[in-house]
Amino acid sequence: MGGRLQFTLNSWLSKKGSNKHENRDSCSVYLNHDVVFAILVDATDHGLNGIEFSSDWKNHLINLVKKQGNLSPAHIRMGIFNAHCMLRNKGYIHEKAAYAILVLDKKAGVGWTLNCGDCRVGGVNRNGDVLWLTPVHSAANAFGEEFTIKHAQSIERNSLTKCLRIRHFDEPAVSQFELDNYEMWCMATDGFWVDHVLLGEDITTLKDDASVLTLALSVGDINLQTDCANFEYINNTSAE
Repeated sequence: MGGRLQFTLNSWLSKKGSNKHENRDSCSVYLNHDVVFAILVDATDHGLNGIEFSSDWKNHLINLVKKQGNLSPAHIRMGIFNAHCMLRNKGYIHEKAAYAILVLDKKAGVGWTLNCGDCRVGGVNRNGDVLWLTPVHSAANAFGEEFTIKHAQSIERNSLTKCLRIRHFDEPAVSQFELDNYEMWCMATDGFWVDHVLLGEDITTLKDDASVLTLALSVGDINLQTDCANFEYINNTSAE
């Protein structure tokens, strides 16, 4: 699924849904001279500690990236597995989340995504068209078919077939792409890309949390439009 969206470059937009008691979307971005690393998490309503669950998991991966010299999808996948074990040890019994990870390797000229659930990463080309680079893991498209408006309208849409949860480790889907193919990238939770974009609902009246991050290779400052402290930005370029 692709499309044309209006984006503010290098921005984080996040809004709590009217049916939610707190905004459980969150995002972390880390960058140095060689790599841009971004994590988007959408914690479900399961459990009382969804925000802490997401934060602990993201922090584990950010610390890995800070220490790891050469990143690869295999390194990130192992980090996700180790973070999963960490969550188990902390006793997050009920909490669950969808997530997406974006890695932009400036030196190699390639990028990758890893995701579980219905958070998505898209590449935006020179014409402003969005090409979604990640699959959707939901019962609505259980056979892995492309997610369409028909799936968005299904009652099975919110049943995830893959997610972050301590009871079972779900393998993330991995994709790779050339950086030259895109001008920028976006990362969105389902409240944004399904309810707002696919179904055309007004973002001010959405029932679900809705969030979107936009990034270019030259990140610079991030413009924040959020209703809570759910964004972390670590710029390590000046420390090198």
